[in-house]
Amino acid sequence: MRSYRTAIDRKRIQWEEMTGRLGGLLDRLPYLRVPHGELVRKIADSRKLEGEAIELRVRLNEALQRLEETAREGERLRGRLTLALKAEYGVDNQRLGEFGLKARRPRGRNKKSAKGGPAK
Repeated sequence: MRSYRTAIDRKRIQWEEMTGRLGGLLDRLPYLRVPHGELVRKIADSRKLEGEAIELRVRLNEALQRLEETAREGERLRGRLTLALKAEYGVDNQRLGEFGLKARRPRGRNKKSAKGGPAK
């Protein structure tokens, strides 16, 4: 699945080399049987945990994909509701604010007052 080696992969390779080479010497070095057995179990545990991590990554990617699809569908539905509300109330109606929408501001220039300044 991966094209690179992680630090844990490199460590596990070292562990496997050591336990493999040491396996034939355990009769001469019996005091190393316990740590050898423990390291063999750690190798198995690390493989199992790596498999679980891969499975979790796959599940995470699937969940993220479903989340993106849900977000797209939600935005599409929100857009439809926005258009319906604007059609119902009008694009410049202030009631649109109740739904989290902005009413369109009236276009045009400010009219000048009788004194020459802008109207208020």
